[in-house]
Amino acid sequence: MKKILAMSTIALSAVLVAAPSVAQEAKAETKAAVKSTDKKERTLTTVYGKDGKVLLELTESSLEKFKKDGFKATAPWYKQTHQFDGISFADVLTKAGVSAKETLVVVAWDKYKIEMPASDVFETNVILATHIDGKRFELKDKGPFFIMYPMDDKPKYKDPTYFNRSVWQIKEIRVK
Repeated sequence: MKKILAMSTIALSAVLVAAPSVAQEAKAETKAAVKSTDKKERTLTTVYGKDGKVLLELTESSLEKFKKDGFKATAPWYKQTHQFDGISFADVLTKAGVSAKETLVVVAWDKYKIEMPASDVFETNVILATHIDGKRFELKDKGPFFIMYPMDDKPKYKDPTYFNRSVWQIKEIRVK
């Protein structure tokens, strides 16, 4: 009996000695996982294909890869003319593999949704505006992206059809 008790004590001691190192390893693995998650950049907007698969994720750092564009425009949401700057919407769609023949469904963070022909984007310099008068759009103020047509360049864009397609707070773009 004493022999069994002694063996049990030795076995229990071995477990207790090993337990802190196992716990420390688990803690280290958790910290590493959290760090790698923290390093993953937040997606601002996602472009989805007809099958629902992700075609492109726009992140802050990915914006550098796209053609920059901008123009002055007077939009019905503002009392004066402003400088809008951002990235070429056509460039984004091209990189996602979307053609001018497609129909897009643009969805905003507030659940506003509109269908628009992709041809709009390829016909002129429609932009995904990220800045107004040099100031970055925040989510609470029409960000991260605001579809802007060059309204002052072509009178046809001063129309409710295009005003409705000028979606702000874009969450996702889906190919229909």
